[in-house]
Amino acid sequence: MTRFRLALLGMAVWCGTAVAKAQTADLIVQRNAEGLYLTHQVAPKENFYSIGRLFNISPKVIAPFNGLALNGGLSIGQVIKVPLKDQNFTSVKKKDAAIQVLVPVYRMAEGKKVLAGYLKVNKGESPLATGGPAVSAPAGEAVAATEKPVMEKPVTPVSKAPVTTKTPEVKTPDAGTTAGTPGDAGSVDPLVTPAKTVAAPAPAPVKKKKVAPPPAPAPETTAVAHGTPTLTPTHPAVPEVPAASPRYNGEGSFHPDYLSQTDEGRKTRSTNGLAGVFKSTSGWDNGKFYALMKGVERGTVVKVTNLSNNKVVFAKVLGDIADIKQNSGMLIVLSDAAVSQLGANTDRFTASITYAK
Repeated sequence: MTRFRLALLGMAVWCGTAVAKAQTADLIVQRNAEGLYLTHQVAPKENFYSIGRLFNISPKVIAPFNGLALNGGLSIGQVIKVPLKDQNFTSVKKKDAAIQVLVPVYRMAEGKKVLAGYLKVNKGESPLATGGPAVSAPAGEAVAATEKPVMEKPVTPVSKAPVTTKTPEVKTPDAGTTAGTPGDAGSVDPLVTPAKTVAAPAPAPVKKKKVAPPPAPAPETTAVAHGTPTLTPTHPAVPEVPAASPRYNGEGSFHPDYLSQTDEGRKTRSTNGLAGVFKSTSGWDNGKFYALMKGVERGTVVKVTNLSNNKVVFAKVLGDIADIKQNSGMLIVLSDAAVSQLGANTDRFTASITYAK
């Protein structure tokens, strides 16, 4: 009897531990002298940058919040405090951008979880945006430089019944039986009155007019340097997007990254110069604008202002400008979608560039 009671007690303790672990799956908000924060246990291959993408906060904010150096390493199982700031936390259910997802976070009050607000994370960068676990990918693996879209699961096509030359015979169901589902073998649509099968006359053949194929476009000369995107030396005009395609209208989806890198715009440097253009398929429907610029670290988001009309876009730097003749004197080269959004009607215009110090 005593052994049986001990077994029941052990089972109750195990169940309580399992429930406690399940509850920790929720994001619980805590507070210290520096403000609100979440706790995160470091997983294999994680670092400050991958954790920053997971919780949509700059690693330059996470490291000092924990009293650690940004260039220092992290240990597996180490508990990190992730600060909640304006760029990744809101107390009301309101999105700042179309690319963001709101993840509920809670606080503990009298032993119960109470909704404290929402963590703002970016689609395609954080598993939390799709309801996944709070484990991030290491830096350099989560987001490729080309920002490939997330592919949807393929849909298995529905196989079609083979087409026969004979007209199927319509059978009248016996009294007291239920008509089968339309399309099943031997079934009859109950809304159709059975009739004798009559072969339809063969349609007259339709003569098709021959249409001359359109002339092939002239080949373009391309130049690739140091892994940068393909550039056309002739600088063609910004292509028009077909009317059926959705057209993005805004300053760009990298605006939240710019605010994170510049501490909400408080730590920036600016310079003016000549801007050019290169052809790219990105940005026309999703606002992901890209740029090439010397002396700026790859991944930096720059704010570009067209000085002729004060229009603004936010573009992510992919690397240095290719050292070719058409880029001579250029401070920055932007994707054609970004140039179109800036309202520039030429491939060379004066711009102001602002980015993090």
